[in-house]
Amino acid sequence: MRNREGGTAMIEMIITLPVLLLLLFGIIEFSILFSRLQTVTNAAREGARSAVVFRLACNAATVQGEVRDTVQAYAASGGVTVSASDISVTGACSGANNNTTVQVVSNYAFRIVGGFAPGLAPSIDVTGTSVMRNE
Repeated sequence: MRNREGGTAMIEMIITLPVLLLLLFGIIEFSILFSRLQTVTNAAREGARSAVVFRLACNAATVQGEVRDTVQAYAASGGVTVSASDISVTGACSGANNNTTVQVVSNYAFRIVGGFAPGLAPSIDVTGTSVMRNE
């Protein structure tokens, strides 16, 4: 009688295993996405900080270049590649001590299951934004 029930355990495993694997990989992908979101947001924050404490003669192009370099370096240290065209800087050198703000926005396209099927994988746009008051 026990030998007859041995096949049912295998059938149950065949039915439930794909669902469990899908759940497991979904959790892993979400955690990677959340990590990339935090990296992009922190990179924007570091870029905004470098804009508001910029102490040389205030040239908007120089400040924006410094902000882009800072954002790219911070993002790269977290494993995220952000191009300079995906970073926008507004309010640089717009009058210190007048309560003006600098806004840094960095965008990143996160590919879902990008390592397995890069051509077929959809992407999610991840945006990090930081606003700081000029000093």
